[in-house]
Amino acid sequence: MRHAPLVRLVAILTLLLLAVACRPDSGSGTTADPAASAESTSAVTPTTTQVPASSETTQQPSTPEESSGSPTLAEQTLARAPAIDEALGRIAVPQEGDLAATVNGEEITMERLRAYMRLRMENLSSQYGIDWTQSESESVLSQLQAEVLEQLIEMALIRQGADQAGVIADPAELAGLTFEVQQSILQSQGFESWEQYLSAMGLSDQEFTSILEESLLVNALVEDQDAPSEAEQVHARHILVTDPDLAEDLATQLAADADFAELAAANSVDTSTASNGGDLGWFPRGIMVPEFEDAAFGLAPGERSAVIPTSYGYHIIEVLETGTRELSLPHRQQMQQIAFMDWLEKARAEAEIERYILEAVG
Repeated sequence: MRHAPLVRLVAILTLLLLAVACRPDSGSGTTADPAASAESTSAVTPTTTQVPASSETTQQPSTPEESSGSPTLAEQTLARAPAIDEALGRIAVPQEGDLAATVNGEEITMERLRAYMRLRMENLSSQYGIDWTQSESESVLSQLQAEVLEQLIEMALIRQGADQAGVIADPAELAGLTFEVQQSILQSQGFESWEQYLSAMGLSDQEFTSILEESLLVNALVEDQDAPSEAEQVHARHILVTDPDLAEDLATQLAADADFAELAAANSVDTSTASNGGDLGWFPRGIMVPEFEDAAFGLAPGERSAVIPTSYGYHIIEVLETGTRELSLPHRQQMQQIAFMDWLEKARAEAEIERYILEAVG
């Protein structure tokens, strides 16, 4: 089960804008298959705000053309704006001044915090139907403010780290990304103009460009991390089930010389490998979740593990080969992502951070 390292900040930050632009269909933000999420190679994902379960929580249409009698996505966004603005008036504020926090002396203003919160609030409303006028939304609002503040703190650390490393966002790439996102938003939502979109989202052109620039800085810093070209690796296969009793039964069948590939094809809920007999291919340390990795790297070729519980379920692992091999490009990129995470955590630990509202979360 591959472990995709997570960064709490909202980056790729374009997800904020593209999610608002594209309005995913119901359920598109989740997966019923634990293997599908575990196989993700995306290093950077938004913090997930827990939304209240409610019979009134519904998905919005995914495209403006979904129903000719329905309001366009732009009209829905404009209709929600007053409630979001009113809710933003209820968030925690500093006792004096307009600073939400400082990071090594760099100021994070309440204006910037509100701008990023507005994006997240519109996204949550469009995906989950959250009504920010309802009392049930208060706990979500408080949690969201704390999360976004921490994300802005990490973005400040990233900008500072990029400056120190001499890493910049490529101007041509930024211009292309800006055009692409603008066109996606306008074509999918039905705003009359780009200015109308910016007004609805409470953004300036400069703030919009800054969000995209920060997403490119994250990518550039990840790519700037050192990673080995080769590493000790294991070639293994596994069977994953969610029922511990079934896992033990399968282990008993394997001990009686049942065919591993057949059992994997018939029982494994890891749909990305089941049809291939559970074959995971080669992988280095640092890619899989720790329990799985410890078991796999502790086996010799031909050996099979006992039932190994992880957050994904119950695994039986069989090692086919071991050796030092050249890292594949996806694995090398994941190693760079892990190195970036380590750098970010160290930068946070060493930073002088002053919060004038809320406490640290996560």
